[in-house]
Amino acid sequence: MSNPSTPPNSSPTKICETCPECKVEVGSFFVHPSVFDTGGSHLFIRYTKRDGSMWYYRGGPSTGSEFSEDPNATEANAQNSEPNPEVRTGEQKDEPSSVPEVMMPDWLGGETYGGQEIGNTNPMGAIITHYGLWSGSVEERKYDNRPSGMLEIARGSSHCDYHDSFANILRNIGALNIDYDTLGPNSNSVVRTILEKTSLPVLKPDRFTPGWGTILY
Repeated sequence: MSNPSTPPNSSPTKICETCPECKVEVGSFFVHPSVFDTGGSHLFIRYTKRDGSMWYYRGGPSTGSEFSEDPNATEANAQNSEPNPEVRTGEQKDEPSSVPEVMMPDWLGGETYGGQEIGNTNPMGAIITHYGLWSGSVEERKYDNRPSGMLEIARGSSHCDYHDSFANILRNIGALNIDYDTLGPNSNSVVRTILEKTSLPVLKPDRFTPGWGTILY
């Protein structure tokens, strides 16, 4: 017999009545014009855990990364965790995607990109990945300053155990030492790979997000 004091649609996995439900969101903010002058957006994942805390998961270039200097961010790479032994470099998979032809900034050679390689000069370094608490983070500040969208893709008690999976995928990506490319593979490829590996809906805000078509392993 059900407990009459329990609302019919209450979630038994929540540990407090005021905690929000577990939730996965894909967020985006505009990249600063001095870095990328084509109006592109950076994607990240924001996750609300069972205890109500909000976390971010993201990737970016190793050169000049603010996150590597942030004591509250966890850099998910081969140095602080064993990568998945099944992951090997050179396994990036490019899915067909419609990338508009744009002119790269002068500091990347000014080459025209239309779904082709842009050369072997890489001032951005490798893709590195980070995660941490959302509140007070660099990612939160950047989103607040230049928001371009936030899309909820999953919610409820069946979505309360993603943190370890997200972190492990970030570690695997970090271990691959993939060259960061402004138009992909990049931070948006990191988000796409997380969604693919966890079988979450492959959805994002409706913005120009180069690199979204690349699955990193």
